[in-house]
Amino acid sequence: MRTGRPRTKPILEKTESVKEWLKDFNNSTAVKYEDRLNKFFCDTGKQPKDLETLSAKDIHKLLVEYQVQQHQKNAKQNSILSTITAIRSFCASLDKPIKFRKNQLDRAEIDTESHVFTNGDLRGLFEVGNTTEKAIIATATSLGWEISSFLALKREKIENLIRHAKANGEPYVFFEDKREKTSVLRLCILNPLAIEWLSKYLELTKISPSERLFDYTSDGIEKMLSRLADQSRMQRTGPLRFHRIRAWLMSRLSRAGFNEFQCKYVIGHSIPLQERSYLLTLKSDIEEKYPRVYEDYLNIYPQETAKAREKDEIIKDLQTRLLKTEEKLGNIEKTVQEMKKTLE
Repeated sequence: MRTGRPRTKPILEKTESVKEWLKDFNNSTAVKYEDRLNKFFCDTGKQPKDLETLSAKDIHKLLVEYQVQQHQKNAKQNSILSTITAIRSFCASLDKPIKFRKNQLDRAEIDTESHVFTNGDLRGLFEVGNTTEKAIIATATSLGWEISSFLALKREKIENLIRHAKANGEPYVFFEDKREKTSVLRLCILNPLAIEWLSKYLELTKISPSERLFDYTSDGIEKMLSRLADQSRMQRTGPLRFHRIRAWLMSRLSRAGFNEFQCKYVIGHSIPLQERSYLLTLKSDIEEKYPRVYEDYLNIYPQETAKAREKDEIIKDLQTRLLKTEEKLGNIEKTVQEMKKTLE
């Protein structure tokens, strides 16, 4: 059983040419390109076979029109460019290279407008989410991964890591991973909140699991964040972007006292060659320090908050029961009065 809002819409017709094209990429890139291809077909009503039959000149015209139409819909420039890049890559695999003159495509934008998440923001999003959404937010704030790698996470790998940690009584999961985009090694951390809600999510979806941990598109994730922000009445300072969770983690690690190299190792930023000797103690130092600072700096839903929420729910439940009891007593009193009148 799948929950939440999965991939917005399947590719209308996934031809053999699409399958062959995707085989040329690593896992996270293939997921990202498939999502972009899917978005293009959903936006335009086209199918992969249309690109197979159209000439390079006609596809060029289609992409120029697509850029204009997306601007009219106030779509993000970087999203438009990434979609066009995916289409151009697919067309190149069909021996139809699509070339643009200088400045014919708008340039990528540096993100200075999107909302910067605070602990309170993320706690609010977490509180109003369902089990799937809680698992997504808890995992995102624990790992701090870019969206393409996050959506490429394999369910089986996470299940095995959590099962091993529980069997050994370990409240944290530390494992190394190589960023497919840059081949930089990073230390990945699943903290207690992530483990708790991933366990609930995995149990909830065990009947019909997907290969990927979370069967969402990047657009679907950002729509989810926007909806949760509305439900939690979060005060926004700009558009909500998933990558800002990554920036939040970097900031919190720094505030918690992790040094430059430790932060880079967790986030997956490259460390200069002359400093590589420092890597020998990085992993053990982080594994020792992280649990000590987790509750104060890195837990978006600390125990005090959880206990307070649980207490509020108990009080609310008791109040509801009390009202129902008073209502029943009122009905009994009314029945007694009516019986007295009958006897008189």
